[in-house]
Amino acid sequence: IVANVPEGLLPTITLSLSLASQRMARRNALIKNLDSVQTLGSVTVICTDKTGTLTYNEMTLKELTLAGGERVTFSGEGYETKGDLSFESSNESSRSRLDELLLAGAVNSRARIEEGKLFGDQTELAIVAAAQKAHIDISSCKKNSEIPFTSERKMMSTICVLSGEERLYAKGAAEVIFGQSTHFLDRDGNVKPFDDESKKRLQQSAEAYENEAYRVLAIAKNHATQEEGLTLLGLIAMMDLPRTEVKEAIVQCKEAGIRTIMITGDNPTTAQAIAKKIDLDFDAVLTGPEVEQISDRELEKRLKNETLLFTRMASSQKLKIATALQYSGEVVAMTGDGVNDAPALKRADIGIAMGSSGTDVAKESADMILLDDNFASIVAAIEEGRTVYFNIKKFVTYILSSNVPEIVPYILHFFLKIPMPLSVIQILSIDLGSDMLPGLALGSEKPEKNIMKRPPVGSNEKILDWEGFKRGYFFIGIIEATAAMVAF
Repeated sequence: IVANVPEGLLPTITLSLSLASQRMARRNALIKNLDSVQTLGSVTVICTDKTGTLTYNEMTLKELTLAGGERVTFSGEGYETKGDLSFESSNESSRSRLDELLLAGAVNSRARIEEGKLFGDQTELAIVAAAQKAHIDISSCKKNSEIPFTSERKMMSTICVLSGEERLYAKGAAEVIFGQSTHFLDRDGNVKPFDDESKKRLQQSAEAYENEAYRVLAIAKNHATQEEGLTLLGLIAMMDLPRTEVKEAIVQCKEAGIRTIMITGDNPTTAQAIAKKIDLDFDAVLTGPEVEQISDRELEKRLKNETLLFTRMASSQKLKIATALQYSGEVVAMTGDGVNDAPALKRADIGIAMGSSGTDVAKESADMILLDDNFASIVAAIEEGRTVYFNIKKFVTYILSSNVPEIVPYILHFFLKIPMPLSVIQILSIDLGSDMLPGLALGSEKPEKNIMKRPPVGSNEKILDWEGFKRGYFFIGIIEATAAMVAF
């Protein structure tokens, strides 16, 4: 009985999982419980946020279009305050109109960049950085009051005094600012009526930006203090650039039989453009309101047959998606950072919280914390999860096969009356002493080259299956026992 019980198995498995979690931590994936290490090897779907996970979470103002039609391009990445700007075409009034647009955007924000330190929202930081590249001095404009942004209004306004004159600057979603604008500044700096032709021209510019994965805002002014009858100054186009390593990570997921599903609050056009940039495949796009309207069974059916791209999603809707995926037989890894993401993180087989931008509630609910908020780190953790699973299978086979030479001498001693080859203390010392070190060596082996080209480990697959049992007990074990008895 002592020979047949693998006493060293439990500590060896525990130590192997601990070593794997240490390796994951070095690859920016912090595991909160050891069970999750093995579960990672079975993941079949990764539901990931876009901002900060697939992208850098750094908005960069790359281009803008003045209401008169001139396009301006900015150099530099992220929130760099040094860079150049260039006009596609310009005239004498172009620079002054550009300066007014950037002043309006920078004044109408709470963000600040001081001595390389960042304060405020990413979108507003991008505008402030562009204003500093153009050497705009906002100190000449004194703020009086502010009408804050809300998700219902989709715009923000600031009332300030410039050159002794009170005026209002507004920024917000293009469709909202267009609706509130009655005039625009043309190429010569003259105020012209914002007629259907002008609106169509700027709407086409906004759509072209969105199709290239830009987030578009419109900027306008008013010499009164109302948010109506605005004069449109132009459009600004910002992009949260995709992480350079994400493309390769998504290719790895495809080869490993893992589906990647993007869940984002962005509009469908921007989300699809980002997905194309990173080679993320999808069959259809669903918005948050559409997810609310369809039944759980219908969502489950669609997720089983299609790879969907989810846009305009609220955090609460992630729970519905995670549940539908699990009912359709998937093993789900779900990312999240907000308080409202906690139920979905708890529900998923592997809840993944963001280490940099995640809330304490999200981190508490998750099984794994991404220290660098990077999608590629999730893929690295899955690789480690698969590695530890197959390594455990190796040393389970090893321990089973080493038990057979311990059992055989007792059987032969009983039937053939040969001298007692082993004592119980010797068996225990072998199992808990010399067996554990080779077991740990097998448990800490590096990933095999094709580990991410195999399908995911089945959720019902057992570490000790019949094939492993036969190999350990009836093949390798018999060879070892024969060799040991001959030597004895």
